[in-house]
Order: sequence, then C-alpha cells, then structure tokens
Amino acid sequence: MIQKIKLISLLLIICSSTSCAQAARKLYFGNNANLINLSIENDVFQSNDQGVKEFGRPDINNQPPHDSTRKFRISLDLQKGYNTISNPTSAKINFEFNRHSIYFGGSYILITDKYLEKLSDRYQKYNTKYWGIKTGYIFFHKKPVAHSPVLLIQLDFLIYQLNYKQYSLITGNDFSSNKIVVVENTFNVGCHFEILKKVFVEAGVGWGSDRGFFLIIDELFISSFIGLGYSF
Repeated sequence: MIQKIKLISLLLIICSSTSCAQAARKLYFGNNANLINLSIENDVFQSNDQGVKEFGRPDINNQPPHDSTRKFRISLDLQKGYNTISNPTSAKINFEFNRHSIYFGGSYILITDKYLEKLSDRYQKYNTKYWGIKTGYIFFHKKPVAHSPVLLIQLDFLIYQLNYKQYSLITGNDFSSNKIVVVENTFNVGCHFEILKKVFVEAGVGWGSDRGFFLIIDELFISSFIGLGYSF
C-alpha cells in the first residue's frame, strides 16, 4: 500500500512539474509558444534528414544524368538511293564507334534509261538490273541519341558490273559480250534521327561521279538517299 502511494505521488510530481513548465513558458512567451515548439520540431527533423542523407540515403537530385549511349554498337538498315545513273536498294551492316561509322552491304541496282542512252548506241544492248557491293564511311557531328537529330557526312561507294552485247555492224547478230566495272562514289550531307531508342531513320543529298574516284568532276551527278535501321 505504501509503495502504491509513493508511485502515485511520484506521478503527480512529474505531471505537476510538466504543467508548471508549460504554464511558465506560456506566461513568458505568450501565444508564440506553439510556434516555438513547431520550429524546434522542424529543426530536429531537418537535422535527422541531413544525417540520413550524409550517412545512408543518396541525394537523388545531385546524381549525374544517366548516359544511355554506348561507344560501340552494330546496326542494320535498309536504304533506297536515287541518282541519274542508278536507283539502288541496299541492305547494310554498320559498325559505329562514337561519331564514326563504317558499313558494308549488298545492293540491288536498277540502271536508269538516261545513263544507258549515254553509254550505248544502236549496236549495243545493256542489261538494266544488277547486284552490287556497297561500302562507305559516315561521320556524325555528335553521338546519336534517341529523339535528337544528328548531322551526318557520308562518303559512299557502290560497285557493280555492267554487262552488254556488241552487235555486228554487217549482220546485226551478236558479236561479243562485254563487261564494264562501275564505281559510283558520292558525297552526301544528311540527318540521322533515332525515332525510338533502337530505331532510326537517315536521309541526305549530295553529288558524285561514276569515274571510280571521288572528285573526278567530269561526270558529276546529283544523288539522294533515305533509310530505316535498327541498332543493337
């Protein structure tokens, strides 16, 4: 019984001291007492949050942006070209390293009537459909990334072999079969745009020659291309 009385007396002393402290603080600070409590609590929470930030939880706002680009990647694309000599449809594989790309592929080529008229006379007959090899180099002004257009400069080579028959001037019959190796080289300026993370389109215009080496300007022609590709 005595122990219970002591316990009750101790609780009354604690409660009365707390009440007295609150009353004294209210008497001294007036209506600003609650504001002081809130300020103290906010300081405590901010201090705790700063401690967690420094010793445990990373600061998300100060993290560097994630770079989704890779230095090296491989891509495949289908490309359609147009010029005064031929209209090639090409499938090629691209090896990209940062802002540089080297590609190799094959082409199905349709020779234009205008070019055949220039090559042939009434005693020659050319085929109009051929298979060829396509290779070249592309320079990007910056690394391609999704949803961002990138300027490109392309040096392209298309190699194929023309076949034609020479007719006799006297009889009109076949006289001989001949072959001509054609190397189309073009310089194009265009745009590379990744419409999705791994899907891109390319298009460009330029000029070129069929004389086997770039900048031989006696037989210049205007060229253009458009393509769709997928990168891995």
